Amino acid sequence: MAENKTKEVITVKSGEVISEVKNWYYDRYSNVLAQRNLFLLIIILLIIGCIVGLIYIKELTLARTVKPFVIQVEENTGITTVVDSANMNNYMTRNESIKNYFIVKYIRARETYNNADYEYQFDTVARLLSSPNVYQPFKRFLLDQKQSPIYLYGARIYTTILIKSIQYNDQGNVATVRFRINENGESFRVFNKIATLQFDIANMTLSAEERFVNPIGFKVTSYRVDEEIVQ
Repeated sequence: MAENKTKEVITVKSGEVISEVKNWYYDRYSNVLAQRNLFLLIIILLIIGCIVGLIYIKELTLARTVKPFVIQVEENTGITTVVDSANMNNYMTRNESIKNYFIVKYIRARETYNNADYEYQFDTVARLLSSPNVYQPFKRFLLDQKQSPIYLYGARIYTTILIKSIQYNDQGNVATVRFRINENGESFRVFNKIATLQFDIANMTLSAEERFVNPIGFKVTSYRVDEEIVQ
């Protein structure tokens, strides 16, 4: 009888141990499962975050535009001004218009003749817009009685000019100008010509009065005129 009681006690204790072992393994499994689920959740959130970040970067890149700009440097003072893209076309148009103005001013001063103001045009305008190596040959031409309009025309004839076209090279410092000279007065003749001139814009030592003629330091450094054959 006593032996049976001992077996029963041992059986009961063995069942409790097995139950505790099962509970321990279940708890461990639950913890591992919870950690796995948490790890998977973190991975999913990271993937979603990466996808959202990539989409944002893509949209930001597509929305971003490159805006070119021009830095304009004032020749005399060195002051810089940023010309934004909205005004770039206007800036380039103004820049070319300024060059056109001084080129036409130079050719008109040099190639036309009027007894009323030729001294101002030849001695002041043409001189202030020319480099010395360009103006000195022109000055000698004016003193040549066989070629100079001062001696050939006098007060009897005056000339006017019509600019046909102005074209620049790729660097923008050489211009080819097609123009027509009209003789008026005692006779009427027409001369079609092509001028090729190289120019520069640089600091020049000028008086205040001379600055009114050449405020930007425009200077012709090479000049040639040829007859244009018109068919």
